[in-house]
Amino acid sequence: MASTKVIAVLLVFMVVLVVARATDNEDQDHRPEPEDYADCEKKCIDDGNASSFCTLKCEKEFNMKGHIGS
Repeated sequence: MASTKVIAVLLVFMVVLVVARATDNEDQDHRPEPEDYADCEKKCIDDGNASSFCTLKCEKEFNMKGHIGS
């Protein structure tokens, strides 16, 4: 009987952790906001590169410059 209660408590704890973690991930926006970032991405796409490539490229450049908080 006691082992059943322990397992139930552990399962409830795991569910709470999963829900809390999922909520935290939804609240975070990893995309930088500066206007220069939008210009970087637009210029990169206009040069004929894929949108996903440009997103990664510009995020990397801004992260190196310290514009994006980690």
